[in-house]
Amino acid sequence: MKINRVRVVRRADGYYAQFCFDATRKEEGVYTGNIVGLDLGLKYFTFIPK
Repeated sequence: MKINRVRVVRRADGYYAQFCFDATRKEEGVYTGNIVGLDLGLKYFTFIPK
């Protein structure tokens, strides 16, 4: 594995390092047909129809 890029980020609670690298997944996914819904906790949502 080779690290392509490192980014150091300073936030109010400290410093963080973000690493960007190429990775190959070895596990294979199996399609089950199940559906997952995610609640993002939005307080407001704007829908603008065309």
